[in-house]
Amino acid sequence: MNKRTKYIIGFIALYVLWFFTWNSKDSHAISCAKSMVEEYLKAPTTASFFKTEVVGNKENFYVVYVVVDAENSFGAKVRGSYLAAMKIEFHGLERLYGSCSYNYNTVLGVKEIYGLPSKDEISAMISVLND
Repeated sequence: MNKRTKYIIGFIALYVLWFFTWNSKDSHAISCAKSMVEEYLKAPTTASFFKTEVVGNKENFYVVYVVVDAENSFGAKVRGSYLAAMKIEFHGLERLYGSCSYNYNTVLGVKEIYGLPSKDEISAMISVLND
């Protein structure tokens, strides 16, 4: 392998790393949503996340659908579905790690839902963030 080939492979590897780091806002939104939902639960240490999915976004505003199994007040394991809405902002080098900022309010930031989220519910959560 000659020197030029090594440089090309190195450049491609760096580009791929940069691309996935730069485009990881969805994974940061999911991480923030898990934290938000855990604060909403009665026994957050028992949480086992069954499903997490970004179901809506507009610019830096994200709505994440979260399905989690956790113990309730009586110690029984129950499954709950939630929508978590937040704004993700990246500042300078923090884009490598991601910082999640949202106006935390359990009434507006996390909403318990029953079943799959409707488009109206997702749109309503995004509009709350825009206000």
